[in-house]
Amino acid sequence: MITKKDKKPLSNLAVKYGSFIRNKISTRIHMSIILISVSLTGTLFSKLLLEFGMHSLSVRYFLTAIACYIFFLMYIKLWLLYINPGKNTSGTMGNLDLPDIDLVDGDLSSGKSATEMIGQGGNFGGAGASSSFAGNMGMSTQSISANSGSSLSDLGGAFDIDGDALGPVLIVIAVGAIVLVIMGGGIFIIYQAPSILSDAAFEALLASGFLRSTRDISSGNWIGSIIKRTWIPFGIITLVATMSGWIIGYLCPAALKLLDIQYCL
Repeated sequence: MITKKDKKPLSNLAVKYGSFIRNKISTRIHMSIILISVSLTGTLFSKLLLEFGMHSLSVRYFLTAIACYIFFLMYIKLWLLYINPGKNTSGTMGNLDLPDIDLVDGDLSSGKSATEMIGQGGNFGGAGASSSFAGNMGMSTQSISANSGSSLSDLGGAFDIDGDALGPVLIVIAVGAIVLVIMGGGIFIIYQAPSILSDAAFEALLASGFLRSTRDISSGNWIGSIIKRTWIPFGIITLVATMSGWIIGYLCPAALKLLDIQYCL
C-alpha cells in the first residue's frame, strides 16, 4: 500500500526517470514507427477479415479498430523490452549510457546506480514519419460488376435534393471523417509520445523489480498508464470509423473497400 510518505519520493523518481527518457530517446520517432507498424498490421488484419467473408464495412472497421488498439499495446510492450531488456538479458541493441539518478529519500534507494537498476537499452535510428492507420480499412481497389451500376444510381436518386445527389456527398463526408480522425488521433498520440512512453517505461521499471525497495509500495502498471492516455483518441477513431462504414455500406452496398466508392460517385 502506497502511503503519503512514499508518494513524494516515488513521484520525484518518476520525474527524473521521465526526463532522462525524453532526453536520451527520440520518443516521437519511436511512436511514429509504432503507429506505422500498427497501420501495416491492421491492414493485414482487415484483408484477412475480408478474405474470410466479412463484407460489412461497419463491422470490419469496428473489429479492425479494436485489433489495432491491441496491436498498439503489443508494440508498446516490445518497445519497453527494447529499452529495458531485463536484468539477465545482455544488451545487444546498442549503447544507452544512463547517468546516476539520485533517488531522493533513502526509502527508495537500493544503493545502486541507475545503470545497474535499469539495465542497458538501445536507440534505434530511423527517419521521422507521420502515422496513420488509414490502411486498416483496406484501401486496395476491387472491380465491381457493371450490373450494380443501375441499382446504385437508383439508390443515389432516392437522396436527390434540389438536383444535387445527397448520397455521394454523404459518402465523401464519411470517408473524410475517417481520414481526419485517424490523422488527428495519430498526430495527437505522436505529440504526446514523450509523456506516454516515459510514463509507461517508469511503470514497467517498477513492475520489473529493478527498484527492489519499491516493490512493496507499487507493482507498476504500464498498460493502465497507456490506456489512460490513449483510450479517448482510439475510442473516437473506432466510433467514427464504424459509423462511417455503416453510411458507406448503406449508400454504396457494392463497395467492399474504400476505393470502391468511386463507382458510387
